[in-house]
Amino acid sequence: MVMACIHRLVLAAAAIFCVSHATGQERKILKLEIKNLGMSLNEGDETSVATCRDFRPTARQVRNFFLRSYPVPGAYMAHDLYSDCYAIGEITFNDNKSFGKWILYSTGVARIDWDFGGEVYLLYRKNKWYNPMGE
Repeated sequence: MVMACIHRLVLAAAAIFCVSHATGQERKILKLEIKNLGMSLNEGDETSVATCRDFRPTARQVRNFFLRSYPVPGAYMAHDLYSDCYAIGEITFNDNKSFGKWILYSTGVARIDWDFGGEVYLLYRKNKWYNPMGE
């Protein structure tokens, strides 16, 4: 029962994220805020912290990512495209109902945690930012 509810929430979040594509409307971003750049998941590792400081995507690059990315399973972030380096912020899309906090990794995978509940994992690999993890 609980798993079915969680599964429905994930599907709803992905549907909301993709609805503009399915209806032929262009997805637009009303507000994009970058809260922090160049962060490391391994704060206790000086090498990781120093390396990740170089992950500094511009607002234009982050905006491009969220306009071109598409939903993927969460395993992309945890295993397939793992990175210590990330940035965080907030986003609001043009329906003015889809808004939340995001975490973007240097490898081109991200997660949005929606304010209304649920999350969506996103991928876009043709980014122009510098990836200090070497991909």
